[in-house]
Amino acid sequence: MSRTRYIILILAVALAIRVASVLATAINNPSAFMRPDSNEYKRLALTNPMALNTQRMPGYPMIVKFVFKVCGQRNIAVSLIQCIFGATTVLFVFLVLQWQAPRAALVAARLCAIEPLALGYSIPLLSDNPFTLFWVAGFYFLSRGVNHERDQV
Repeated sequence: MSRTRYIILILAVALAIRVASVLATAINNPSAFMRPDSNEYKRLALTNPMALNTQRMPGYPMIVKFVFKVCGQRNIAVSLIQCIFGATTVLFVFLVLQWQAPRAALVAARLCAIEPLALGYSIPLLSDNPFTLFWVAGFYFLSRGVNHERDQV
């Protein structure tokens, strides 16, 4: 199997596991979508998502508001978007490592795809998934910039 197909398979598995856990939660325990912080994020999304708040990740209430605008006030819709964030994080973990250690990149992507805590944080309305995605993507772009500068010199 080619490397590209293999990473696509890993990403598909990562997304499928996350979506399955969200759907199973929706059926078996709908209250699991909300945690104490989730209520605050939802309140901010519905009232003033641009409000400065030092205790909450900036931008997350805007994501929640956008999803609520498109899909209605459904917690499951936000969780499904978070599944996409989680699977995209797997991709960026792979991309960060592929330049230096291609085999390690595949192993890291596989582990990240099935990591239980990451799967669990796909369910409640919490900022962990987008925060992790933005952090890993930022690290990827930073490392690409540093490598590009080094190649230029």
